[in-house]
Amino acid sequence: MASPTDLTSPAHLTTLSSTHPLTIIDFHATWCGPCHAIAPFYSSLSTKYSSPRRIIFTKCDVDAQSAIARQYSVTAMPTFVILHKGKEVARIRGADKTGLGREVEKWVGEVKKSGGFTGGGQVLGGSPAAAAPSASTEKKNAGAAAPSYIRGGQAMTGIPLDAQIARWMDWIVLVVMCYFTSLFSFDPMGACEGLREGRDWEGWTLCRERGGLWRG
Repeated sequence: MASPTDLTSPAHLTTLSSTHPLTIIDFHATWCGPCHAIAPFYSSLSTKYSSPRRIIFTKCDVDAQSAIARQYSVTAMPTFVILHKGKEVARIRGADKTGLGREVEKWVGEVKKSGGFTGGGQVLGGSPAAAAPSASTEKKNAGAAAPSYIRGGQAMTGIPLDAQIARWMDWIVLVVMCYFTSLFSFDPMGACEGLREGRDWEGWTLCRERGGLWRG
């Protein structure tokens, strides 16, 4: 349908690859014999498969557009790079007609199957895509708290009243013990701190009489 397009700058390539799901680049040089040998075959592929705003074949003179050649780390000619939605998916080095034809046919088929462009919610020519989760849904899921109480091997979303009462009773006992311990200790603060650490109030507290496990 169309002859290969000569690339004139990195920005030119960016524009083409962002407006065509499939972009094929032929990195060549005027002094390269194999490049001239495979050029007619490459042109025939372009004529056969080019499609407006879907598939485009391009040519990059590595001497005239060295920035593009460096961008794709091209060190030998000819080199063919296939971009799908702007990302490299295949590379063929040398005048390999079989390899080039195979990869081009493969990715042309992929573009035809997908129908071309993909949008936020639907593939053109295809079926609607699954809706992405909304920001509010993601925030809600991210903020959901893990179950804070386990009883009999079953996780519960809240702390039962009896477990809460048991916890407050533990605190009362701790305060009373701390008071009397400080009366008969040379280091009242250290003694109280030892009681607190011994009961591990910052971690998991076992409510033995309630058969549950509470996370503080």
